[in-house]
Amino acid sequence: MRLWNHIGRMVGVAVFGVLAASSALAQNADLSVTFTGPADISLGDTKAFTAKITNAGPNAATGVVITVTIPADTQLAGVSGCTLGTPSGQSTPCTVDDGIDVPGGLTSNVKTVTFQIAYPVPLDAQQNPIVPATCPSGTLGDVTVVVSSTTTSTPTNPTATVTGIALDPVTDLGIVVSGAPATANVGDALAYTVTVTNNGPCQATNVVVTDTDGVTNLSLGFVKSTGDCVVDPLGGCTTAAAPPAPSSGNSAKFAALDVGASLSFQSTYVIGAQPADLTQTRIDFNMDVSADQSDPDPSNNASLASTMVKQSTSGCSSAGLGTPLALLGLIALFARRRRTT
Repeated sequence: MRLWNHIGRMVGVAVFGVLAASSALAQNADLSVTFTGPADISLGDTKAFTAKITNAGPNAATGVVITVTIPADTQLAGVSGCTLGTPSGQSTPCTVDDGIDVPGGLTSNVKTVTFQIAYPVPLDAQQNPIVPATCPSGTLGDVTVVVSSTTTSTPTNPTATVTGIALDPVTDLGIVVSGAPATANVGDALAYTVTVTNNGPCQATNVVVTDTDGVTNLSLGFVKSTGDCVVDPLGGCTTAAAPPAPSSGNSAKFAALDVGASLSFQSTYVIGAQPADLTQTRIDFNMDVSADQSDPDPSNNASLASTMVKQSTSGCSSAGLGTPLALLGLIALFARRRRTT
């Protein structure tokens, strides 16, 4: 009899354990995650990586945390859809706001979390950008997310990874504007020389030189252009390698510029008349350069040459002296009459 009682108690405990486990399992959520990101990235870029966490039920998921791990040469620049926790190395936990509901619940059973990940240009001790010695190639390190929850029924935490993010080429372009005199007069010719150099580490393609300021208060009449670029009066530029149609913008376009190579062109203009109420004005020849590739050092992407222009004077006319001379004549006549009286 004792044996049967003992067996009964053991069976009861086992049944209770099974029922308790089944009850706990029924209260859990079934989570999964997908993770997408950019196909490529350049030095200086900040790109968005998007995670979508789905709850298949049967119950709502609470205490959901998504942890992102990023490469050593990147930074977590921002996030939406969760609240950041304390980072540990390159991994940072982020608590999903308000948990995740069940399918058909009052709120969506899918939560989207977006991470903004920056790939910054390295800086030296003086905070100057460090341009890579060689052209970037290969891929960025993996970016991974892991999802955990206090109510998950999955045996392992869902994980997703973005891989194969290609590193884009970069190029450090420099531009110098020279030849502008400090002062000039209306009617003078001004010859500006623009030189663009590719400091590497990659070839530059679709190089564009743009006049960002133009001329203030004065008109410049186009005379000629020589060198790598032929500038037309409308500001367009044609080259043998890349013949674009004339443009109404003040820009010059070039197909490519190899590492270490330079191009230059000189444009000559004649200073037109300035408004009569101005005695002096300034011509700013401010040029900048850009290309398809990102530039890790923008400090040399612009150059300014300025010239102060004075209004020409032709002297005084006899008509302008008419009134003062007439007044002097009246004064002299009045003096002679006083002496004769």
